[in-house]
Amino acid sequence: MSKGKKIGGIILIIFGTILLVIGLAIGGLFGAMNGAMDEAVAEIEQQIEDARRTGVSTYGEITDIDSENMATIEFYCEEDGYWYETYMMVMSDGYQVGSTLEVVYDPYRLNDSDYVPIVPVLYMDAMGVVGDTVPGVGIGVGVAFGLVGLLLLIVGIVLLVTNKKDKDWTDQINARNAAHGIGNVQYNNYQQPGGQPLNGYQQNNNNRNM
Repeated sequence: MSKGKKIGGIILIIFGTILLVIGLAIGGLFGAMNGAMDEAVAEIEQQIEDARRTGVSTYGEITDIDSENMATIEFYCEEDGYWYETYMMVMSDGYQVGSTLEVVYDPYRLNDSDYVPIVPVLYMDAMGVVGDTVPGVGIGVGVAFGLVGLLLLIVGIVLLVTNKKDKDWTDQINARNAAHGIGNVQYNNYQQPGGQPLNGYQQNNNNRNM
């Protein structure tokens, strides 16, 4: 095995180890994020229940959905007799203009510029999409990095193991040849294959020296 293949095996092991560690780190990070998303969903559900208990629950109607899937939802407030609008992103195709949705609001804050009524079903849909997509994609990327790293690591180890076996095999062949007198032997400054010199060649050489 050439020195270049040995170096290549070492390089593959290094890069394979790095990619494997990155893959495990990404997978672990997004795996933990999956647990965090479950907690966030539970918190949103609790906020919706608190809003229902302290506020007013009614039904509104989707009057428009723009090109970016932002829905306009109109609802009637019985407390002051006015119609109000709220806006929420629609994350699925199950809603269209005319769809009726629950709206939960605080009647004393409807005129506050920073107040946004809650549309529970759209809130939960949005959390579900994020919860299903982000951790899944992240774990998929981590698995891809890990598999590539593992493959490079295996190839690198195979190259190094093959290199060692080839070296051992060569050493064994050389030792066996030496034990049987086989190899390149020099006589009178001439290199001759085989363990024993050819008598005729040696005699001719001696005569030439005379």
